[in-house]
Amino acid sequence: LIQKNGLFHKTEQPFFDENKAPEDTAAEFFDADGDGDLDLYVGEGGNNKTLGSVFFSDRLYLNDGAGNFRLNPFSLPQTGYNTAFVLPFDYDGDGDTDLLVGSRSTPLNYGFPPQSYLMENDGQGTFSNVSASKASILRTIGMVTDATLGSFSAPGAKEIVVTGEWMAPVLLEYGPFGLMEKKSSLQDYPGWWNGVEAADMDGDGDVDLVLGNRGENFYFTGNEEEPVKLWLGDMDKNGTIENIITRTIDGKDMPVPMKAELTDQVVSLKKQNLKHTEYAKKSIQELFPKEVLDKSLVLKATWFKSVIAYNEGGGNFRMEALPASSQFSCICGIYCADVNKDGQTDVVVAGNDHGFMPQYSQLDANFGQVLLNEQGKFSVMPSAQSGFMVRGVVRKILPLSIGGKEGFIVAVNNDTPKIFLLNQGDQVN
Repeated sequence: LIQKNGLFHKTEQPFFDENKAPEDTAAEFFDADGDGDLDLYVGEGGNNKTLGSVFFSDRLYLNDGAGNFRLNPFSLPQTGYNTAFVLPFDYDGDGDTDLLVGSRSTPLNYGFPPQSYLMENDGQGTFSNVSASKASILRTIGMVTDATLGSFSAPGAKEIVVTGEWMAPVLLEYGPFGLMEKKSSLQDYPGWWNGVEAADMDGDGDVDLVLGNRGENFYFTGNEEEPVKLWLGDMDKNGTIENIITRTIDGKDMPVPMKAELTDQVVSLKKQNLKHTEYAKKSIQELFPKEVLDKSLVLKATWFKSVIAYNEGGGNFRMEALPASSQFSCICGIYCADVNKDGQTDVVVAGNDHGFMPQYSQLDANFGQVLLNEQGKFSVMPSAQSGFMVRGVVRKILPLSIGGKEGFIVAVNNDTPKIFLLNQGDQVN
């Protein structure tokens, strides 16, 4: 807990210790029960348990007003998916805080769109799943990663932008009717989107978007003419769903996995007795029957750059790529603030991803960047000048105020959080 002197005081939280077995993948403080203090939602995830496992049971801890948190075990509907984010907002305007809970993936079945949830608060901190009647879009929205609130299509509009992997950013509008998808130009940019932050980046009074993507320093990439695809289907008709990534080469969908990888996954391919040189020339259409591929779910990605999406009104956005060095790795954490106090909104970003198979290497070229806004054009501030450098895998950057000083906290996987404060000049410490 932050003290008045700006220091942190560690408190004993027995309910946290009792529930440390699951893997925590999301967390959000908000007032769940309307008593004026901040309660805590903790989302669970992982890929080593089956769908619906108790290890994927999200938890709500209620604050007693003195910083002591007690588990409220029957306050949430059970989801069973990998929780990516929790977005508190009052969707129906009744004065209490409801939740959009985004699911990252389906356990043990990567690629198939998981169910995300709209949870309605009864005003006392007990939530019910109203997705079926109020937000059917969430049933198949995709493998989501992040979301942000704002008025994007018009002043006063109640909207949310949701990002995800193997999908385009989605613009949703909300009200007492629930959640509905709204048409926008964002739908033309399917990618591996990791994060989103809303801010006025060009000073014109509307809300723009900073969108973190995979970047372009990877084993394969794609574009509109040559998309990367993810095929999901029962390729060998044994009742098990396989997932296969292809990239477009000379107009053909060529499998990305090596021959041994794919034949281990789809044993029936061994019957073709393909040599490695033969396999290297085969498209997925030449490896599997048409009737099998026709029944498959196919996701695609055509845009991998991290960008500023400038709002042009009516759901239209103009995409401007971040500087070239910002594309050397993925961007996941995003923080917007006027770092150098020139009246323009700058951007702090971080990322990296070490979770790929060895042959694809890992995304580790991002040590954190401060991007200075110069009339809508962004330049990278040298780390020696900015004072901002973070090693490791960063998933989130959140604003933080300590002793009246503006700053942010950086969440690093398998490491302690890092705290940075903005100086009066142009540094981050």
